[in-house]
Parts: sequence; structure tokens; C-alpha cells
Amino acid sequence: MTGGKLFVLLVYVVIALAYVFSRGTPYAGWIDWFIIAAIIVHALEVVFFFPLARRAKGSTLWHSTNVFIFGVFHPKAMIENAD
Repeated sequence: MTGGKLFVLLVYVVIALAYVFSRGTPYAGWIDWFIIAAIIVHALEVVFFFPLARRAKGSTLWHSTNVFIFGVFHPKAMIENAD
């Protein structure tokens, strides 16, 4: 796992903790919108990188899921494994 992917996982942990501990505060709405925006951006990345996921060796679903989770940090692995 690359440093970028570990960083993304750390960001997810921080966001999850902020989500849990911000309930009932003025910041709760901002965190909700940030999470929604992140989901939309990662979904767009899946659409954008789908052709590359299809060309890469292995499961297209696996690569698409990794792109959704890790964003732009996973396509480098797909490029190395592309046919």
C-alpha cells in the first residue's frame, strides 16, 4: 500500500471521528456536505478511470472499488497492470 493510500485512509478516520463528535454542533452540516462532496468526486473518478480499470489485469469491479476508496492514488497500479 502506497503512502498516498495510507494518507487517504487516515483522512477517512479523521472525517469519521469528526462526523461522530460534531453531532449537535454548528459544524455538523459542514461535515455532512463534505462527505457528500467526497462521495460525488470519488464516483466521478470511477467513471473517469473506468476505461483504464477495464484494461487493467484483474477484476474491473475490484479496480473500480479501489478507485472509489482511494481516488487518484489507485490508477497508478492499474497503469502498471494494463494490457
